[in-house]
Amino acid sequence: MSKETYETFYVARQPILTLDKEVYGYELLFRQNQEARTAEIVDPQHATMSVASGGFLRSSEDLLAGQKLLINFTANLILDGTPYGLPPDRVVVEILESVDVTPELVQAVAKLKDEGYSFAIDDYTGDSAFDELLPLATIIKVDLMAVDEKMLPGVVQKARHPGVTLLAEKVEDAKTFMQCKSLGFELFQGYFFSKPVNLEGRRPPAASAGKLRILQQLNEELSLEQLTELVQSDPSLAYRLLRFLNSSAFSFLHEITSISHAVRLIGIGQVKHWLRLVVVAELKAKDASPELLMMSMTRAKYLEMQAEEKDKDSYFLLGLISLMDVVMQLPMSEVLSRVSLEQRLADALEEKPGRLHEYLESARCLERAEWSAVDAFIQGHGLDASHVKQSWAEALIWATRAFSGVC
Repeated sequence: MSKETYETFYVARQPILTLDKEVYGYELLFRQNQEARTAEIVDPQHATMSVASGGFLRSSEDLLAGQKLLINFTANLILDGTPYGLPPDRVVVEILESVDVTPELVQAVAKLKDEGYSFAIDDYTGDSAFDELLPLATIIKVDLMAVDEKMLPGVVQKARHPGVTLLAEKVEDAKTFMQCKSLGFELFQGYFFSKPVNLEGRRPPAASAGKLRILQQLNEELSLEQLTELVQSDPSLAYRLLRFLNSSAFSFLHEITSISHAVRLIGIGQVKHWLRLVVVAELKAKDASPELLMMSMTRAKYLEMQAEEKDKDSYFLLGLISLMDVVMQLPMSEVLSRVSLEQRLADALEEKPGRLHEYLESARCLERAEWSAVDAFIQGHGLDASHVKQSWAEALIWATRAFSGVC
């Protein structure tokens, strides 16, 4: 008898950002099982049902207020009324570019819209077959890789309708982001926000360098007295710690009498964990996306869950500062020059081959739903695929909760 009596499904999510680089929501991406490869979906209906059931439940656990989940639906599932099983205030129904637009489909979409559901047309290229659906759409997604740059203004013009928001897909650098903004796009999907931009010739302010030194110290063994002194050396950290203790996460019967008292109450381990998150949040450049912090926290927790007990702090720190070059808009070499990190961590951050770099790369692959690369990592290290998948899902939820506590 098989040990596994339930079906394993894999769902990744990719952020969709606004003009201000705030998170509008996430598109859910499906993978049927450990053997399936990136875009091979033999049964699109099964794919949608898996995302719409388990994928929705998993991803909705860590959504912030107002954020949406975009889920692909086939024509048959829309005609069968499947979207009615999901809350209209949370879900945007994506109509695939491969569907046949029939009068029956248009009627079903119109009925769902009357019931409060929102629709996105996926991979729109200006095809006249979708003309009847355009007025019913809330979002029209344009895949920049599928439309010639010279044709893009015309496609944008045709997509414009009252109440429609234009979304640019596969935006991979800041230049493309700015071009799309000028054309009137308001939503953006891609990892342009997670790459360094204009990094040459910049130096961190003294306050940022001090924060980096605090991060370094937090990865060392600290006594209660040393940790108290570290918190007290930075008034903003001391104030935020006291606010944190006053949150709903705690319900102390006695007033906090000192920073030392606060550290004793919640413990050295939890204070160090919390301080790492706060320090990274305070380092964020004013024009950096909050999603960067979420990604950093997710990577940190995921890597911690993969590490042996003796390495958990180091793996956590690796994930937490892995996007620091983008967060601070500085080259990683400049970031590392300000701290004295353990050499194996510095090597991984500078993309040098090794075990830690492979683990960090696995986090990047999970973010992007690059399943083949995730498979290779799992097999190469002899890991349990279910554990890796579960760790990533739990890290996403943990990061969202932690994010709300430090930002």
